[in-house]
Amino acid sequence: MARPLLSLEPCASNAPVGSSCSSGLSRSRARGAEPFFLDPFDTSVFGYLSTVGNVTISWSDVDVDDEQGSGSALLVNTRSDAASGPVNRVLDCFPVEAGTAYTAGASILIPGGQDRTGVAQVFVSWYASGACSNVTLLSYGRSFEIRDAGSWERSEEPLTAPLGALGARVGMTLFKNEAFGTLSAHFDDLLFAPEPAGSALGTAAALALAALRHRRGRRAGPR
Repeated sequence: MARPLLSLEPCASNAPVGSSCSSGLSRSRARGAEPFFLDPFDTSVFGYLSTVGNVTISWSDVDVDDEQGSGSALLVNTRSDAASGPVNRVLDCFPVEAGTAYTAGASILIPGGQDRTGVAQVFVSWYASGACSNVTLLSYGRSFEIRDAGSWERSEEPLTAPLGALGARVGMTLFKNEAFGTLSAHFDDLLFAPEPAGSALGTAAALALAALRHRRGRRAGPR
């Protein structure tokens, strides 16, 4: 059964950078609108960029709900040192207001049986520019971490936009505890929304979020 999510224009898994499609539901374009972003990674990881060459992102058909025709974002860390590499959602700069709380979260699977251990994380970067310019980065707010391997886990946590923040970007990262080797993790249903999420959203966005949390409730529930 297809998820009740809006899409701007579905991306093929091999969609080129610069094409006019989006893999997620985004409602952040209008001036003064509350940001809302929910990416189920149904067909693509379009719009994401790794900042480190040996931490890659690709689309995988492994899905948090085992739905055919859907999938997840697969991060693979092959760094020679114990380190991470952020993968940012560069397609969107979400308008935010300083002092306001927002929710960030994702469903994450670190497959078991790997020869390296680590931590999969979702993070939010805050900017003093509404265009999320690198030169006006204010601070780096991490939302939560998943350390346990072998099963999907879901977590969402509120983050407060710092003083002077006008824009935000959401991203994912995978930290490898040991040097060399390979560590991978799947991310699904990546979320960034006002807190309490759903309070200032349009109907379609609120329905999408409610559907996500209903599915999550059938699984392990919130951390």
